[in-house]
Amino acid sequence: SLEKSTFKKNGEIILVHAGCPDGMNIQSTDKKEIVVNRVLSVNSDNNVYLPVKVEFRCISEVKEHLVIVKANESDIPVLLFGKEVGKTGKDGISQIPVKGKEGEEIEITLNTSLNNNILPQMPSRLFQLPDTSRFFLFEQDFVKRKITKKKSRRKNVRKGPVRL
Repeated sequence: SLEKSTFKKNGEIILVHAGCPDGMNIQSTDKKEIVVNRVLSVNSDNNVYLPVKVEFRCISEVKEHLVIVKANESDIPVLLFGKEVGKTGKDGISQIPVKGKEGEEIEITLNTSLNNNILPQMPSRLFQLPDTSRFFLFEQDFVKRKITKKKSRRKNVRKGPVRL
């Protein structure tokens, strides 16, 4: 909050500028024009200048988002840019909080490297972050790979009379 006193004539225009600290953006415009007007006070015979309030809002460039992972497998590690940030629970769901700037892309991968019996292996999704906080859904259905047993080959054993 900043207060500034100035004495200007009636009808004069004051141009007010504002800026934001690093990592923040001004929500609307960084300039506002104010026209000075004399206001008559009800309680006195004198003309009184009432304070004028000008408001600028700074908003963070970094927004918080939530990625909801929904898979049909439990205990699957969830990776954000290759780093483990969570695991799917018993219900196959995981919630991953993510912070980022508008336009940034994040990559979420389900690490199936320890379980070769499910397909697809290492599925991933890219999400582009918007200018407002949101949630994203990463839904993945896994299929169990059929394990085939190798049939053992028998030696050809003839049954019956053997020629001499």
